[in-house]
Amino acid sequence: MSVDSIRCIFPSSHLYYPSDVRHLVRYAYERGIILLPEFDMPAHASFGWDWGDEEKNLVVCKQKEWSDGNWTLAAEPPSGQLNPLNKRVYDLLEKLFGDLIDAFNSTEVHAPVNLFHMGGDEVNFPCWSTDPGILKWLEQQGFNTHPEINPEGYFALWSLFQDTARQRLVRANGGKDFPHGTIVWTSDLAKGDVIERCRTK
Repeated sequence: MSVDSIRCIFPSSHLYYPSDVRHLVRYAYERGIILLPEFDMPAHASFGWDWGDEEKNLVVCKQKEWSDGNWTLAAEPPSGQLNPLNKRVYDLLEKLFGDLIDAFNSTEVHAPVNLFHMGGDEVNFPCWSTDPGILKWLEQQGFNTHPEINPEGYFALWSLFQDTARQRLVRANGGKDFPHGTIVWTSDLAKGDVIERCRTK
């Protein structure tokens, strides 16, 4: 999506440019506040991820009815989550991470990004279960494809996404970890037993 097409959708008063973010970082810093960048993913992805034919399947269950009658496909409309099996998703995320880190690293004050929030809330397994490619991957890995019966495969898929996205985040940060780490905030997925079982780091 080009800047011109974004301008057609939103008035300029509703957009934040890198210079606006740098100004906010400086403004907050002068008042003893450190702003924390957050990129909420893999949920909350729908509009804006449907650019062209070469970008197909970046998002699954995109713009479907947000409730399918049996399982809710999103916490609120519109539905859509990043496709954890599409390698192009991670290429785009790395570029977006780099832009976000650059915007938050203001040269006007010494307030480097020391902590990064990777979102992670409201991940919806039934949404992922609408994608044939994801179902095929789960079967090949020996997992049950029905999240309501056994969600273990979806936990593994979520872990794959978080690990790969974090690797791309570190790469976008010049190959350096953030001094205070990264945050993933999510309901059931952030419980200690799930993290111990599913996460490699």
